[in-house]
Amino acid sequence: LVEQSMSLRAVTATILDLARRGFLSVEVMGDPESKAWFGKKAEYAFLKQKDLDANALAFEHTIFEGLFKAGERVEMKELKGKFWKSIQDARKQVFDELKTRGLFERKPETVRALWIMAAIFVAMSHMFLIDVFGPLMAVSGVLSGLIVVAFGWQMPRMTKAGAVLREEILGFKEFLSVTEKDRLRFTDAPERRPEQFARFLPAAVAFGVEEGWG
Repeated sequence: LVEQSMSLRAVTATILDLARRGFLSVEVMGDPESKAWFGKKAEYAFLKQKDLDANALAFEHTIFEGLFKAGERVEMKELKGKFWKSIQDARKQVFDELKTRGLFERKPETVRALWIMAAIFVAMSHMFLIDVFGPLMAVSGVLSGLIVVAFGWQMPRMTKAGAVLREEILGFKEFLSVTEKDRLRFTDAPERRPEQFARFLPAAVAFGVEEGWG
């Protein structure tokens, strides 16, 4: 909702949250902290613990099933060249969910696709005028198309509910980012417990502020 895209950080955060909820575990082989040039880098494997329950969202099912398509234990290196299809399907389901919840008037990817088509049309229309106005018309067409794409990328419009929720999310990101001293300013801060740390860690990863939260 905030970035209007689904980054790889978001995929990592989803996998981490599924682990937190007990559906899978992560096996670490080697030392993740190793800085040695010739030392063996850490490798990771995912182990299925149980099937997803009825409360899991469609994109969570897609990522989970994509991980364990080949079995109940899979090493990360085995996913190369295969897992991307699950990510693409999950990305579409995420935006379907945002639209279903009434947070966007239209799916952002649809709006952007229409503006990209408009940019191509603008650029091509300039090409037909090269014989009349000279080769600078081609340059003008390319620049005009790029301008349309740049503005079109910002055109997906949230509903009022989406805009309000976005502000709440940005406030939550700030809460996860600040120091412990500053966190005391929040009047509705949750009680400090290990369970709360684990619960909010996937969100911190998605925001890219996991070090601050840690």
